[in-house]
Amino acid sequence: MFFFRFHVCVSFCVAIVLCSRDGAAQSLKKMVDHAVNTSHLTLSKGDSVETFTLASHTTRQKPSEKLVYTWYTSGSLKHTQGGHAGKLLHGSYTLFTHNKSLLAQGMYAHGLRIGSWKYWYEPGQLQRTEEWKKGLLHGSYSHYTSDGSLQEKGTFKHGKLHGHKWLYTYTTSGATLVQKEKYKHGKLIVPKPKKEKKVKKNQKQEETNSPEPHKKQSLKERFKSWKEKRKGKKKAETTGKESKAARKKRKTTEKPSEPTQESQKTPEKKEKKSKKEKKQDSPQT
Repeated sequence: MFFFRFHVCVSFCVAIVLCSRDGAAQSLKKMVDHAVNTSHLTLSKGDSVETFTLASHTTRQKPSEKLVYTWYTSGSLKHTQGGHAGKLLHGSYTLFTHNKSLLAQGMYAHGLRIGSWKYWYEPGQLQRTEEWKKGLLHGSYSHYTSDGSLQEKGTFKHGKLHGHKWLYTYTTSGATLVQKEKYKHGKLIVPKPKKEKKVKKNQKQEETNSPEPHKKQSLKERFKSWKEKRKGKKKAETTGKESKAARKKRKTTEKPSEPTQESQKTPEKKEKKSKKEKKQDSPQT
C-alpha cells in the first residue's frame, strides 16, 4: 500500500513538471514568433523622435471603412481611413523629444490603437489620457491644463460620447464646475424642464390673507378653534333642519285639498245607505 501511494505521488509530480515545461516552451515560442514577425524602427521628424514596431505579415481581415489605420511606407508613417498600403503598426509606440522627454505613448494592434494612451506637454506635464478599443475611443478620457489641473472628463462608447461630460474652470478659490452634459450614443440629451407643482386655491388664498408666517398654536388655542368649529357645524345643522321643515309646509299649502272618500261616492250609493238606515230605525219604533 505504501509503495502504491509513493508511485502515485511521483507520477503526479512528474506530470506537473512536464506541464510547466510545455507552458514555458509555448511562451518562448510566442516570444520568438513575435520577434521574427515584428521589426522595431525609429524615425526622426523635426524636433521629435518616433519609435514603433511593425508586423511583417499582413492580416487577411478586410479593413473597415469607419476605422483609421496607421502604417509605414518609404520612411514615413501614414494615417488613412478605410485601408492601408504598407506594413501596419503592431506593438508599442512612443513619441519623445531629442531631450528624451515623453510626448505620447500607446499601443497598436494591426494598425489600430488599443488600450490606454497618454499625451504630455513638452515640459512633462500630463496633457490628456484616452482609452481605445479596436481603433475607436472606448472608455474614460480626461484633459488637463498646462498647470496639471483637470479641465474636462467624460466617457466614450464605440467612438461616440456616451454618459456624462464635465467641464471645469479654476480660480483663486478653487475648481468650479462650469458645464455638465449627458450624451447617449453621441447625441446630447437635453433635460426636460421641471414642472411647477400645482398649488390649491385655498392655499393661495391663505397665503395672501396671512402675510405672517404660520406659527405653531398652543393647546389652548387649538381647543378654542376646535370649539368654534363645532359650534359652526351645529348651527349649520339646525338651519338645514328648519329649511327642510319650511319646505314641507310650503308643499302642503301649495297642494290642493284632496277629495275625501265620501265625496267621491256616487249618489246611487248614498241612496242605498239611506234606505238601510231607515230599515234599522223602523223596528225600534
